[in-house]
Amino acid sequence: MRGVDLDAVIAEIHRCNMTKLGPDGQAARCADGEVLKGGHYEATDVSAVPRRQAWVPDGAA
Repeated sequence: MRGVDLDAVIAEIHRCNMTKLGPDGQAARCADGEVLKGGHYEATDVSAVPRRQAWVPDGAA
């Protein structure tokens, strides 16, 4: 997307990933090594980033 701050998109993904950590700051993993989503997991909302930046798609406006 042109005009969208990709640093903000990456920050949103990182924020979401950090909610996977437990209270001790460690990630819980299943037997195959995949990180489990704990009780405070929040899904990534990348679509909110352009809205917060008042982004308007090309051709709109």
